Amino acid sequence: MLNRCLFVELNNRVRELELAERDEERRILAELSGLIGAHAVELKYGIENLAVLDLAFAKANMRKELHASVPVMRNAVAPMPRSKSETSESQSILLLRACHPLLDPNTVVPIDIDPRLVRAHWSLPDQIPEEKPFRSKPSVCWR
Repeated sequence: MLNRCLFVELNNRVRELELAERDEERRILAELSGLIGAHAVELKYGIENLAVLDLAFAKANMRKELHASVPVMRNAVAPMPRSKSETSESQSILLLRACHPLLDPNTVVPIDIDPRLVRAHWSLPDQIPEEKPFRSKPSVCWR
């Protein structure tokens, strides 16, 4: 039969070595944290710039996957000013063959949207002016 005192001494020695290892790991981590902390401003700046680049590349990849185009702003003459403060010229985006990006491209029906023809808050039906039919030109399209 083996001596129990020998096992107790060996077990105590293993426990002391485990505690010493833990203390050494903590000391090294604290030293590394201090070295990294000295460059915190530069690291934060670099991480923020990487996030901006990541967003730009994600947008470019999504645009490529969706076959999307960049909107072009042009001065357009509004059919009728809604108020005295509104001028007859305004900025608008004409959407031709526009599709929602999350819908299935094989089943979705593209639409044309001309914001100049959209009317807001007409109170009575007889106040709605006649509008000319809109004809789209296939010069700009998403697909």
